Amino acid sequence: MKIRLLDRVWRLLWVKKLDRGDGGTCDHPDARQKAIRILADLEPREELRLLIHESLHACHWWADEEWVDSVSDDIARLLWRCGWRPTKKHRSR
Repeated sequence: MKIRLLDRVWRLLWVKKLDRGDGGTCDHPDARQKAIRILADLEPREELRLLIHESLHACHWWADEEWVDSVSDDIARLLWRCGWRPTKKHRSR
């Protein structure tokens, strides 16, 4: 699936495996064919947190990891309490 963040187009991919032990990765915003990758088969709440986390990296590449973690946790908790839940049809693999 293609998404737009700060006027840049990213591919959003759900993958079975990542090189590192992370649950998600984000390519540098200046990369030509940049992508955000999220592990498939995560618990829904963790998937939400990682979508926010990697999106924050895409928008604020220079941001400190501690800040990104804190903000993504807070936003994920808010959205979860408001009833957000994933559906399988939003995923493209």
